[in-house]
Amino acid sequence: MVHRTMEIGEVALALNLPYKTTARNLKILERFDFLESHFQNGNVFYTLKDSNNLYYNNVILNMIRKSTS
Repeated sequence: MVHRTMEIGEVALALNLPYKTTARNLKILERFDFLESHFQNGNVFYTLKDSNNLYYNNVILNMIRKSTS
């Protein structure tokens, strides 16, 4: 599965949440190894991690896949 990289503002807009709330929650998900982040031109971009070593991530990703198919 290919994951799209999104900037915090894009995620906030898609979820209809305030920027600060989105940033805080994305940081929590990153700490729990569900997301990866990188900085580019002063912006933070996030991508879902999809690794066989991350059992809970795979369970959640499979649930997302089922709900969108």
